[in-house]
Amino acid sequence: MNEEVSKKLELIRQTLRNSEVQGVRSRDTDWFAWATADASNTVLLTAETGVAEVLVTTEDALVLTDEIEAQRLKDEELPANFKV
Repeated sequence: MNEEVSKKLELIRQTLRNSEVQGVRSRDTDWFAWATADASNTVLLTAETGVAEVLVTTEDALVLTDEIEAQRLKDEELPANFKV
């Protein structure tokens, strides 16, 4: 587990609980990089969104993507804090 990511996930989860919201989801490349401690979801450098998105709930931290990118993200990008 990545300690930086753990702190960020706890911050997100606290905000969710305070707001009475079930989860937050984003494909934005900057937000994806922040939430995952600099993992990249981009294929085209000029795109604002990538091939994967982050979904954080009060219970889980997930990366949603297609089957083609899933293994690459697991192997090359994502900290263990996220399920794919």
